[in-house]
Order: sequence, then structure tokens, then C-alpha cells
Amino acid sequence: MFRGARSVVRIALLLSSVPGIIHASGGGGVVKGFPGVSLSVSNETAPPGATTQVKISVTEPKPILTGGGSLSFSAFDSVFGIAIIAPGGDTFGVALERGTNVALSVLSPSSSFGMNIDYPILTIAGRVPATAPIGAKFVLPIDAAAFQFLDSSGNAYPMEARAGQLTVNKGVAIGDVSPGSTVVPAGGIVTITGTNFVPNTNIRFAEAKISQVRYVSPTRIDVVLAQTATMHGMTVIAKNPDGTQDTYYSYQRTHAMSLSADPVMQYAVPLFPPKAAMTAMITLPAPKTGFTYGVALQNIDSAGAYAMIELVDAGGNAIAVTAANIDPSTFLVRELSELFGPLPPNGSAIRITSSAPIQVMGIAADQNAGTADPIIAR
Repeated sequence: MFRGARSVVRIALLLSSVPGIIHASGGGGVVKGFPGVSLSVSNETAPPGATTQVKISVTEPKPILTGGGSLSFSAFDSVFGIAIIAPGGDTFGVALERGTNVALSVLSPSSSFGMNIDYPILTIAGRVPATAPIGAKFVLPIDAAAFQFLDSSGNAYPMEARAGQLTVNKGVAIGDVSPGSTVVPAGGIVTITGTNFVPNTNIRFAEAKISQVRYVSPTRIDVVLAQTATMHGMTVIAKNPDGTQDTYYSYQRTHAMSLSADPVMQYAVPLFPPKAAMTAMITLPAPKTGFTYGVALQNIDSAGAYAMIELVDAGGNAIAVTAANIDPSTFLVRELSELFGPLPPNGSAIRITSSAPIQVMGIAADQNAGTADPIIAR
């Protein structure tokens, strides 16, 4: 089961990419010992047409209860995925992907979000246009004034931020890692896809030992693990003999089985910690004018799952029931009336029972604002 839902504060995170020179917001760089949250955007190098992963990190650990924002990636021709990384294993989020624009809302009940400076708190994968000229540079700016993060007591942090840069150049680039979030046993195979791999590309996992690297093609390398490894957040490094290298933080990249008919939820991408369960309960908030409520189910396993979805009353009695098959590496987002038809007035929770472990959250969509927040069940 997951913990009870709390309200989420949204912030404006503007991350547009335009050619030019990097400038730190506020006229200076990130200051060591800053009492608030210091954010830093990574510098990335990728060839034309390649997928690259932008990382946003905190420079000093700070417990973050809630946060969110909107991101715009004009340097990319498409956005492939977004992931949040937090050590507590209970940080959830909802991303609304509208083309290359992403609106994000995050909730961390234990306030573990932002507590590990060895890993980014947020990663975003996007594709560099195939027409981008070699040598082109794109600023990845962050405006600290556009942020608001709350600490574990609900107080807003002071903010500062440092920009990053995307450079278009030849070299190796990691595009995806699969499986990206599950636990892989010793002897298991992890597939790395990307650009410009060569037979002697060196692959290293920072948190696990590798027994064998198998070059398959310029776009694929298979890795055999020497020990059991948790892949979510795994640091994967590829280095070519020409000295170019790339670092990628692993997560399971899933896709929607089909889109919701809800005007907001049709854009929703659920962001989960790596935990999965066969049962979960989502407590629904009291109905609010202008809001719709839904459920998100995600299967990161290699086999399908069958989920029973029940709308229950305050006593736990089922008042409406439906079911769904969740394919491997997919997610399903549905507004409640899409699942159950006209909703009875006494529905108070959603109970999920699955044939295999899946990831579950609720979603609250503000139809007037066009935003969505995660709902975490107890």
C-alpha cells in the first residue's frame, strides 16, 4: 500500500533551449552553503538525431515535500520520457506531455526528494533534430525566480539555479536502458540502445559489476550482470576510444496503451518510484468543482498483468467493478467515469487487485487550469 495523499504545490519551471552562452540566473553561479534549494542543469553532448538525457540536480541535499513546474524543450524535436529519482522510494509525480512541453507535479510524503546529491532529482530524454549542425550549442536555462519547493514542514525554500548547455557533436550517446527500473539478477542481460557504439565501447555501471559486454550494433550493446542490480537510477556510462563518453541514469521508459478521453488526463504520464504491488487502495478526495479524478496503472515487467479495478464505498464494499489488461512496459490512465460510467455518489476509494505486481496512483485533474497532481493511497 502507498501513503495518504497530500496537496501538491505547482511551480513554473521554464527550461527553453536557445543558441547562446550559458549565464547563471541572478548574475552568479550556485553558491555553496546556500540555505535553500540550489538546482543545476547538466551539460550534454549528443550527435544530430540522437537521444540525450538532460539531468537536473540539487547541489546540496534538501528535503522536498512538494514541487512541480512546466518545462519547454525547443532544442529537441520530441520528448521521449521523464523520470524522478529519490532515495525514499515514495516520490510520485504526474507529467503532462504536450509535444515538447512538459508540466510536472511531484509529491514526496517522506520528503526524500532532493536528499541525494549523487543522483539527479529529475531526468528528461529528448531527441536532437537530425538537421542540427555539428558544433551548435543550445543553452538550457533555469530561472530560479520561477521555482517554489516546500520543505517537510510546508515552508517554501529560497531558490537559486545554474544553467546547462547542449552541444551538438560527434560521439557516443546512450538513448535508453532496458530493463530500466526492475531488479535484474546476476547473469541477467541489460540492453543499452543509443548512437555511435563501436565494438570496444567501454560500458560501466557505477553501482553494479558487469561480467560481459556484448557489442551488437552501432545502436545496441547487451550487458551481462555479474551481480544482482536494482536498475532504477543506475548510473550507466559509455566511453568510446575517441574519448567521447555519455552518462545515463536508468529508468523504465513506458508508453501509453491508449489515451484517456479526459481533456487533461489524455496528456498524463505517471511517474512512479520503482516499487510495485499486487494490491493498492486509492482514497478519493471530496469532489471539487472543475476537477476530475482518475487512476494510473503501470506495468514495468516483461509479462502482462490483469488488474481488477473496484470503486468502493466508505465501508470497503464494491459498488462498481471493471478490469484491464496492462501490457509490458505500458501504462494506462483513465478518468473514473471512463472505467465505471456514471459515478455513484457514495464512491470513496479505488481498490486495485492485480495478477502481477504493478504500479498504481490516483490523479486529480484541474480542468480549468489544465494541470494534474498525483494522489497516493494509504
